[in-house]
Amino acid sequence: LDDMLLVSYIRQLRRRGMPLEQAVEEAAMTRLRPVLMTALVASLEMPANQWKLVKSGSHLFVSGYAGLSIVDVSNPLAPVLAGELLRQYGGALAVAGDNVFLRHDDASLDVVDVSDVAAPILLTTLNMDWANSDSTFGPIESILIEGNDAYLAFGGLGLHRVDISNPAAPRWAGSLDN
Repeated sequence: LDDMLLVSYIRQLRRRGMPLEQAVEEAAMTRLRPVLMTALVASLEMPANQWKLVKSGSHLFVSGYAGLSIVDVSNPLAPVLAGELLRQYGGALAVAGDNVFLRHDDASLDVVDVSDVAAPILLTTLNMDWANSDSTFGPIESILIEGNDAYLAFGGLGLHRVDISNPAAPRWAGSLDN
């Protein structure tokens, strides 16, 4: 399917009067990158419903069942696996500076130091179950980083704020229930 989209785009550019060589180059620069990213993620053997991708600088951070993969995409035509952390992840992922924040299990937040992308280090895991003694929150659906705060949205069970001013020691800082 990807190759058909590429050829279709080349034909579309040719119909607009672009010379063949220029049309091939333009199509490759415009359409080949998404094709290669799809192939790369597929090669990491992650179930499609578990992928989460975030691009920061020249790196693509991919979380999923197989762990955290860091891909150097500085040359979009030749992405390279730069590093990985083998730990099961799924769902939420956010990048802030040299740290990656990921959902581990359902209600746990992992903080990974990626200052050396070739050797990411798990700094800590914050288990959010303790913040609500009645029950667990369910899975963390999304993470938003804003300054020294991480906002965690749990499936139907509210929004929680975590103070990440010290990424190695994040702490629960409040919530807004649905």
